[in-house]
Amino acid sequence: MLKHWQEAIIQPPSTMKDAMTALEETAMQIVMVVNDKQKLEGVVTDGDVRRALLAGKGMDVAVGEIMSADPIHGKPGDSRDMLISRMRTLGVHHMPIIDADGILVDLATTEPQGMRSNWVVLMAGGLGSRLRPLTNDVPKPMLHIGDRPILETIIGQLHEFGFGKFFISLNYLASQIEGYFGDGSRWGIDIDYLRETSPLGTAGALSLMEEKPTEPVILMNGDLLTKLNFDKLIEFHEEHKAPMTVCVREYTYSVPYGVLETEGPYLRSLVEKPQRQALVNAGIYVISPEVFDRIKPDEPIDITDIINQLLEEGLQPAVFPVHEYWIDIGQKHDIERAMKEFSDVFSADSRLQGEKNK
Repeated sequence: MLKHWQEAIIQPPSTMKDAMTALEETAMQIVMVVNDKQKLEGVVTDGDVRRALLAGKGMDVAVGEIMSADPIHGKPGDSRDMLISRMRTLGVHHMPIIDADGILVDLATTEPQGMRSNWVVLMAGGLGSRLRPLTNDVPKPMLHIGDRPILETIIGQLHEFGFGKFFISLNYLASQIEGYFGDGSRWGIDIDYLRETSPLGTAGALSLMEEKPTEPVILMNGDLLTKLNFDKLIEFHEEHKAPMTVCVREYTYSVPYGVLETEGPYLRSLVEKPQRQALVNAGIYVISPEVFDRIKPDEPIDITDIINQLLEEGLQPAVFPVHEYWIDIGQKHDIERAMKEFSDVFSADSRLQGEKNK
């Protein structure tokens, strides 16, 4: 059973935002909704939150609208082996334990088994022009946020989720990246390099892989910091059997003018400087092996080109909302923000551990 499982409890008046906060702070992948009599009313998982976001529900929606009201659960007399076997069969990592009166008494848990066989490709060949002069002599993924390069934090985060096979695409100041990470053996991981002799776009470097993958591959920009749950991302992709999954982020922006709604020649409403929401590309993808056939050797191609090809063929990519911490290090103010937030968001555990850090 899990220690401190009570930290994953919220009460019915809570909102989706409260549930999201609890999911991120506890890292338990489940939040239990318990009333004042300690009865379990439902559970909220990462998937429940993402489905609600895709359905357009706001952060202030009551948790009762998004929770599973009849969750899978165990009984106090169930053995640990029985509970673990059931959780693995069902593909879940946590299961509430309730007694005959519906009172929540414990939370059973199991961890994913072994290292993942999925490969990760990190795009690190860009010029970082918007960050000059910081990138005059240092490639953007090697800029330090906190006590380490951005790319080290990214690899460390992925390694925590069991990923051990990495490819890094290189072009601008490639030797600095290759010299720092080497083959990855000092950290217990395997790193190969995709060396671009000329820019190949955001997806063209995938053609430099010596063999075609047999399982879905994570493709990620090498200048992102995120606390994304990569387990859930892979599970989502496999569940939806999509050729590609595109991670998206909700972006809120203000229209700097009064916006008019009209009906024919008449004015229906006028809203001064309204806020709008849109889903934007978060720079993280899961790509199924069959998509690699669309990438020709040494031909520049962007990931957006591949997405449009799939849509033209009637093959719809899936969309995975990122509600966790996420920041794209694109401009100087992004670096300043990331530096302020880094120590609160990323612990020392998320850095690569090995001979390099001893």
